[in-house]
Amino acid sequence: MKIRTWAFLVVSGLLAGAVMIMQVIIAPMLLTEANEADRNAVEENVLRTANFLEKEKDDLLRQTIDWAEWDDSHQFITGDFEGYVELNLDDEMLYNIRVQQIVFLDQDGKLFYEKGIDQEGDRLSQPETFFQLMEDHVEEGETSFFEESNHGLMMMTSHPITRNDGSDPQGTLLMGRLVDEPYTAMLADTLSVDLALLSDERVAYLEEENKISGTYTITEGAVLSVAGDRFYYDSQSANLVHLQVAAGAALLIIAGLFFAAFRYFIGTPITKLAEQVKQIDPAVGGEVIAYGRNAETIQLEREINTMLANIREANQEISRMAYHDQLTGLGNRFYLTNQFDLFLAKHNGRAALLFLDLDGFKKVNDTWGHDTGDKLLQQAACRLEEHFAASRFITARVGGDEFAVLMAYDREEDIRQAGTAVIKLIERAYSFGTYRASVSASVGISTYPDDAASLSELLKTADAAMYEVKQSGKGRVMLYRELIAQNEEKKPVDRNA
Repeated sequence: MKIRTWAFLVVSGLLAGAVMIMQVIIAPMLLTEANEADRNAVEENVLRTANFLEKEKDDLLRQTIDWAEWDDSHQFITGDFEGYVELNLDDEMLYNIRVQQIVFLDQDGKLFYEKGIDQEGDRLSQPETFFQLMEDHVEEGETSFFEESNHGLMMMTSHPITRNDGSDPQGTLLMGRLVDEPYTAMLADTLSVDLALLSDERVAYLEEENKISGTYTITEGAVLSVAGDRFYYDSQSANLVHLQVAAGAALLIIAGLFFAAFRYFIGTPITKLAEQVKQIDPAVGGEVIAYGRNAETIQLEREINTMLANIREANQEISRMAYHDQLTGLGNRFYLTNQFDLFLAKHNGRAALLFLDLDGFKKVNDTWGHDTGDKLLQQAACRLEEHFAASRFITARVGGDEFAVLMAYDREEDIRQAGTAVIKLIERAYSFGTYRASVSASVGISTYPDDAASLSELLKTADAAMYEVKQSGKGRVMLYRELIAQNEEKKPVDRNA
């Protein structure tokens, strides 16, 4: 076999192998990981939605208890307070407490009084069967449940009507909140999630927009659809195209150089160069050394080493894009996951996660546009990165306007000081040419291993503390353990125990 033919077969095999590895192994693996990341993001939003609904039920139950354990309500159900309805159950009151249905059942479980009003101020009429269902739920001892009403799914809570001290039960009070399209729109806006009731139109929208989706089932007839963009998948697909073009170009150039070398230099110098090329891992890097040291082999040596350097730089760039946020340059969730175990090993297995969300960022976007919003995010990221530049910190962007700081600490005071520093950094005004904008930050903090056993749990618990801050005033710091203690204090006390 001629050397030229042998060289042709060898180079063709290398090219085919590289293409096969790229298409059959590397590309599917990277796309599968990206698709899983998108799926995990949607599942996390499904969990946030479920947690929010549970919190809504708890809040509504606490409100029901406040009204039920009240002397005025007790007097009303016993017939001793004729002006109760006019004083307490006007349309404005129900609107303010976000209640669309209020029902009083007497001691025998029969309907004593009811009133329903939707969010537009129109009267809600319910069939007799609806109130019979309320009686059934009360008889079964349920305090929180969902039930289909004449106007859609209703979140209901119930509690016995007693005096202020919890004595002399005389009936049952029920409060209901509609879980309809306006409610789900509010829920979607609050959680910054693409959320809607599942319907044929919703399914068509998901298919047309190529969304990845998940569902949360409230009842058999009411299912919430949570959608997300295929951000990681699309980004990874674009990166793969760039990689394939770069790798293809590099391999073609190497092949051309290889054939040129065989044309002019047949012998040991070319053979040894070829052996060196085969042994080098482009991802790790390395150089070849030409034997013979004539002008042609030296030139070939330089060209091959240049190609190897380009491939190595392309691999490094792809790695950087995979683990860093393209807008701010900070690490992303992948980077946090990749660095978490190493970070713990360096810092005695202890860490705290500061999870912050920019308060008022949506207003900046709506007022000055997304370009200005992007600039604000970049400035906020720069401030965080400069302040937390030491090796005991890792700063990352984990969502649209959400950032995380992973830090090593010795005392709880260190964590609180870091959280306060974050708020001060974010609250400083942002300049965009001739105008300025201001935002604040809500910060939730969780610690490892006290509050969570993994990075995923650490993110969830810190997010829960941050969400509680946003719900209760914004612009401050809350530790997850404080949220747990607060929830324990809010649990209703059984006064008959």
